Amino acid sequence: ALKDYNMVLTINNKNILVYFNRAVIYQKLKNNKLAKADVEKAIELYPDFVDAYKLRSSIRYALGDYKGGDSDKQTAEIINQSKINITDSLKQAEELLIAKITSFSSGNSSTSANENFKNNDISLLPSYEIQLFSNYTNKRIIDSWNNTKKGFTSYFLVNANEMETSIEQFNLNEVAKLNQDIEHNSTDAELYLKRAILFASMNKYDNSLKDFNQSIALDSTNYISYYCRANLIYKLINDKSYTSENHFTLKMVLIDYAKCIQENPNFSFVYFNRGNVKFEDGKYLEAIDDYTASLKVNPNFAESYFNRGLILLVLDNREQACKDFSKAGELGFLTAYDVIAKYCN
Repeated sequence: ALKDYNMVLTINNKNILVYFNRAVIYQKLKNNKLAKADVEKAIELYPDFVDAYKLRSSIRYALGDYKGGDSDKQTAEIINQSKINITDSLKQAEELLIAKITSFSSGNSSTSANENFKNNDISLLPSYEIQLFSNYTNKRIIDSWNNTKKGFTSYFLVNANEMETSIEQFNLNEVAKLNQDIEHNSTDAELYLKRAILFASMNKYDNSLKDFNQSIALDSTNYISYYCRANLIYKLINDKSYTSENHFTLKMVLIDYAKCIQENPNFSFVYFNRGNVKFEDGKYLEAIDDYTASLKVNPNFAESYFNRGLILLVLDNREQACKDFSKAGELGFLTAYDVIAKYCN
């Protein structure tokens, strides 16, 4: 068993469960020092891993470190008590599955839960993007406070499946107006932001990115700018037909989302979008944490319950997943009942 675990770590040295399981073996072999080193590596990789603290507690007792053993036992209890709707048994189940799907892929998500989604004929609800205008009756409106102008500007939030392209001439007219406004006031960050949003909806990505950059350069406090730029860069990373001299990375997307959160930690949609990105990157626990964060900000965010439920379903925690689907349905997202009928009865 040790030989096999060692082989896994040569392929993927960040496999939490391998360090944990190898620590158990070392403990059985009475080699508590190596056991302690391995379980501490597991804790380093996953600081909320309750069973790892319990294991280290028993190892510390065996080494005569009774104070440390008591401390680890208390830490495990504190983490368990702090969980909201997600128990330690769920975390353990998630980690076990993640170990299976990442053991020989170095974390590559191509053979991971994404494949399970395809096999189960289910998919995450898409991320939300911002438009200046929308004809949808169920559109969401956010009012962004502008520190410079001391007033609100309304923006519309639509998911990627609802992006409107039928108002192109209208957008062209609005761009022309903004061009004139910028000529008269070239230091107004919000004018560049508005034009960037329009350019993005018109698929003029290079122009859009240039305006987002200029808007942020003029006003580094507008969370909408970071949110929109992150959405655009992630879209371009995944657009195989897009060619540019720019080298976009996932790190750039996550930095912008983090800046958006820093400027407005109560903007639930940024956590939702980041959860989608984290899932696509194979970071399933982090995706779940982001959906949970969005629900702390907005407990009525049905789509967050639904997406979190889908990931929990694929991670083999049907009980918690079905609770999330039920909550999404109660909040008016009726598609959740179709999933409940298929997976929860």
